Amino acid sequence: SKTFSDILNLPTSAITSVDVDSEGRIWIADLAINGRIYRQRQKNSSTYDIIQVPNVGPNGPPPFTLAIGPDDTAYYIDNQFNLYRKTKVQANFSKFIAGAYVRVAVGAANDVWVIATEGIVFQLVNGNLERRPPTGTQPNSSFDIGGGPDGSIYVTFLFPSDSLPTLYKWNVSNRSFDRVNRSAWQVDVAPNGRPWILDPFPPSSTAYQAK
Repeated sequence: SKTFSDILNLPTSAITSVDVDSEGRIWIADLAINGRIYRQRQKNSSTYDIIQVPNVGPNGPPPFTLAIGPDDTAYYIDNQFNLYRKTKVQANFSKFIAGAYVRVAVGAANDVWVIATEGIVFQLVNGNLERRPPTGTQPNSSFDIGGGPDGSIYVTFLFPSDSLPTLYKWNVSNRSFDRVNRSAWQVDVAPNGRPWILDPFPPSSTAYQAK
């Protein structure tokens, strides 16, 4: 359909990030002070399991942003900017990369992409974070990142030549980001590889899907 409908009986109203795994189950990151990650027990179920996250308490860092890879490995960044990981066979999350990161996405080959607090994009390659693009020509002004099962990686940047944050797509051949002629603040990628975006005026009330 071309409309959104409410998802009822959610376990929290303090939602900061959402993703869906290969079984169609919703995962929710809760930004409340005692926040947790909730995973739908079954697709379309109103029952959610709590996935424990480290160091959460009255002064602990709850989950901030969440991404699920094609192999159902889950990643989240807490509000202290550390990256955590939970594989499908693990019960809980463990710290994966300590650092200063604000967004995480996963590519088709379960490759991990992050945006650092200074706005630089990195890809995890053989255990090392490599800047994207490697030439460093991208400005330090990235806002959001999304990965698609078709291998596409989309990022929203604000280049000096852009009046608004704009959508860019990773070009594997020339190892650079190609400009998509569309302003965007947030981005995610559907299973068919089409990006979904929100207007560059948060909090936005309008979502767009690429044709």
